[in-house]
Order: sequence, then C-alpha cells, then structure tokens
Amino acid sequence: MITIRAYEGKKDREALIRMYKAFSPGDRTLGLPPDNVEDLKKWIENLSKSGISLLAELDGKVVAHLAAVPEGSEIHLMLFVHPEYQNNGIGQKMVSFVVEQLKDSGYERLIVTTDRTNKKAIHVFEKAGFIIKSVGFEYEMCLPLFF
Repeated sequence: MITIRAYEGKKDREALIRMYKAFSPGDRTLGLPPDNVEDLKKWIENLSKSGISLLAELDGKVVAHLAAVPEGSEIHLMLFVHPEYQNNGIGQKMVSFVVEQLKDSGYERLIVTTDRTNKKAIHVFEKAGFIIKSVGFEYEMCLPLFF
C-alpha cells in the first residue's frame, strides 16, 4: 500500500537520494533531478524549504517525490516517480493528494512544466485535470484551484 507523507529533512534525505540515484539520464527531465549527489542534496533541501515536499512510500521504500513551490498566485509542481514504480498510479495518487490539500489554499492555479516528449507525465497531469497552457520545447500545464 502506498503511503504519502511529508518529507522530514535529515530523516528522509538519504532514502530520497537513493531513489534519485536510480534515475538514468533518460529518466531526467529538463535537467532534473540533478545527477551530482551534492547538487541533489542542495536541490532537495531548497525544495523542502521553499514549499511543500511529499514522499510516497511502498513497503518502507521511498518511490516518489512531489514538491509544490509557491510563486506569486501560482504553485509550481515537480513530480518524480522511481523508474521501477512508474505506471502503477503512484504519480496520480500524489497529484490528487496535493490538489486536495491546496484547493482551498488561496492560490489560483497549479503549474507543471515537463518535456513535451514525457508522455507518462503528460498523461498523469491531464488525468488530474491539468490542461496544456503553452507548447514549445516543454509543455506548461495548468490546473485552476478554484472549484
């Protein structure tokens, strides 16, 4: 069973780094997550200090990470699911969880940016109700938070 919970800093850092080490260059999108361990540590800590950082665990193993970072009236999402655990609904559960948490937050919309070739991510976000707002090398997708 998947458990979604808040990232707890030093307690979770090494488990999250282990998850990200499983990402090959082809699993990365828009240069993220960083592949250097020191840069990865800094990136994880910056995300956790800047907004909401959630983990998904399966049998005690970290299998996904979602960060939601406020910027003005918007919240920017980043979602990464361990390559071995993709296509199991974990990303969808995390997105649904964070949408439920943020729908009465006062923010206007959630924004996610992904590589236009990342069909798995595009599917997860479209299924959650996101629409493609702009198209280029990357897709910017948007979900209004006023229901």
